Amino acid sequence: MKSIASLLCFALAGCLLGCLLGWAPPSMVAAADLASDQSAIATPVANDSARAMLISFLQEARNYTLNRGKDEAMAAFSDPKREFVRGDLYVFAYDFNGTLLANPYLHSLIGRNNLDLVDPSGVHTIRNLIEVAKRGNGFAYNVYPNPNKPNQTELKLLYVLKVDDGLWIGAGIYLPGQAPLFSFEDQRRLKVFVDEARDYALKNGKAKALAAFNDPEGEFVVGDLYVFAYDFSSVLELLNIFHFKIDQL
Repeated sequence: MKSIASLLCFALAGCLLGCLLGWAPPSMVAAADLASDQSAIATPVANDSARAMLISFLQEARNYTLNRGKDEAMAAFSDPKREFVRGDLYVFAYDFNGTLLANPYLHSLIGRNNLDLVDPSGVHTIRNLIEVAKRGNGFAYNVYPNPNKPNQTELKLLYVLKVDDGLWIGAGIYLPGQAPLFSFEDQRRLKVFVDEARDYALKNGKAKALAAFNDPEGEFVVGDLYVFAYDFSSVLELLNIFHFKIDQL
C-alpha cells in the first residue's frame, strides 16, 4: 500500500462552504451523489471572466518583472499611482520565506516576515498562499481589509503566481456579501473532526476510509459537518480548507 502515497484533503462543509461559496448543501447528502450530480455543485462566487482577469493581470506583472528586473518591478508594485494598481486590484509580492517585498498600501511592512500573519478567523494567510505558489500558481480565499473601504473587511479571491525560486506575486478581487468569520470553538471543532477522519484513514486504509466518508448515515456525517476528499489531480473521491499528507497508505 505504500506505493499509493496518497494525498487526501478533508474539509468542513455545510455552513463553512455555504459562507465561502454562497451555497447551502442539502442535509446529509452523500459525497458520491455530489460527484455524480454536477448540478448539486455550487457555482463559484467569482465568475470565469473575473478569474481570467486575475490570471492575465498577474501574468502581466510577472512578465514585467522578468523584463525589467526585480528591483524595478518591486518599486512599481509598491507605488499606488503606477499601472499595477487598478481600483481595488493590486499586486503584492513575497519571497518563499514569507517576507513582504512589495505592496502599494503597506509600505511600513515591506521587509517584514509575515509568515505568522492570520486573518480574523485565525487562518495563516501567507503560509497557505506560499503552499499554493510552490505549485506554480493557483487560487485561494482569505478575509482581508479592502483599502478602498476603510475599516471594512471582505472576502477576497486571490490568485498567486510563482515568478522564480525566490519570488511569488499575488492579486485578488473582493467578493460581495458579508465576510465569513468563525470562532475559535468552530475552528477547534473542525480540527478535531478532520483529525478523526485522518486517523481513521491511516488506521483503516484508503478504500475503507472513502467508503466511510461516502456513507451519509456513517460516523463522518455529524449535523452540518461531513468529510469529502480530493487527490491532487483534482479527481473527486469524496475544499481544501485543511489538508494532511497521508503517505502511510
